[in-house]
Amino acid sequence: MKLACPLHGTAQPRAARGPVRYAAGLSYCPACTLEFQTDYQPPTYDATYYAAPDYAGLHRREDQRKAAQLWTLLPPGPAGRLLEIGPGLGCLLRLAHAAGWRTEAVEPVAALHAQLPPATVVHAVPFEQAQPDPGFNLIVMADVIEHFPEPRTALMRAAALATPGGRLLIETPNRGSIYARMAGNCWAGYSPFHAFFYTAPQLTALLAATGWRVATVATSPLDLCSLDGFWRSGLQERLRGAASADAAAPAGRNLRQRLLASPGYWRLVAALNALPNALAAGRGWGDQLLVVAERTA
Repeated sequence: MKLACPLHGTAQPRAARGPVRYAAGLSYCPACTLEFQTDYQPPTYDATYYAAPDYAGLHRREDQRKAAQLWTLLPPGPAGRLLEIGPGLGCLLRLAHAAGWRTEAVEPVAALHAQLPPATVVHAVPFEQAQPDPGFNLIVMADVIEHFPEPRTALMRAAALATPGGRLLIETPNRGSIYARMAGNCWAGYSPFHAFFYTAPQLTALLAATGWRVATVATSPLDLCSLDGFWRSGLQERLRGAASADAAAPAGRNLRQRLLASPGYWRLVAALNALPNALAAGRGWGDQLLVVAERTA
């Protein structure tokens, strides 16, 4: 499907700098410079991928880290109703449930339902088809908004489901990150599964046009010193041969999996990242945009 800027309705091909992984290349909006795929094919998610025995083990640590980071962005207040769209392994829903929130989820992939807290009401259809009762105090879209081919419609629908003053919590790849600048066309955010690629000003403008007032804009901490940091910077793309050989190693010999399971490795990564994060504080260079918005009256 052909995409256009959700704010201005325009699309202009971006010159041949577009990543080769897109057959039709990238387009951008001349008015706000928002980038998007020229011809986007919404993915059909293969449930067998999520049902694989090692899926949860490989992704749980990262999902837990992201959930804890997102949760700290919310100001203290009474618990209410929470709707998470695309909850993955349900790590944030568990934090919310422990804090007394009544949780619901939109998750069309049945293989993930067993990962969600038992008390969660699950809508097992895409967000466009889900029919939850309105009145949510908090709606979460973590690594979701970039997948919507019609993000303006999705954000307006979320606003209709929220209470006046209800919050929307968004996490999405940051097109303005230092990773995107280093990697160029090899930036990991240029996934074929992503329709739009947002900077903070572009996402802020889109939220303002769909019934939301942005309260907080932050980015994730820099991670320049881990294997996943190298992947996000695009270096793994450039070293694809070595990465592919490692990924094909027998179970237990894959370097990335062994390191991700090592507490000592993560302590070393945290120590090495301390100085880059101190130097980059407040610059918005992190790989992920973290946004809290409030529904306008």
